[in-house]
Amino acid sequence: MDLGFTLQQVQALIDEKVDPGELRARLELRRAGHQPGAQPAVSAAHRAVGEHAAFPITGDVPADPGFQVVDLPAIERAATLLHHGPMSEAFRTGQLIAKWIDDSDYRTVGTGYAREIYLDCPMHDLSKWITEMQVAVAPAT
Repeated sequence: MDLGFTLQQVQALIDEKVDPGELRARLELRRAGHQPGAQPAVSAAHRAVGEHAAFPITGDVPADPGFQVVDLPAIERAATLLHHGPMSEAFRTGQLIAKWIDDSDYRTVGTGYAREIYLDCPMHDLSKWITEMQVAVAPAT
């Protein structure tokens, strides 16, 4: 069965220790016609809640596309930061965002988990990934 990944990409996934939820999301995106490095791909949620992967769709959606089509709600105000590098290190960027939220007298809104917007995702080099992380916030007072 061809999953649409080269041996180099599979090795990168193994080296990166991609968890099963993220791997399933990548497979679903690949089956839906999304190509690695296409701009932008979005992942919203956190593994404790469940992982969702998404990308913009233009044109008509087939009756049974094999995936769910949803509109992500707008975020009125967000703490954001660009993460450079593999997603296995994204927790460091998340910690920086959390510190800024605490230090700046804000609080998280909703789940408090970051939306991840994949701006550049070369599968051959995960160290070159650029991901914008967004956490919905409101003033604490």
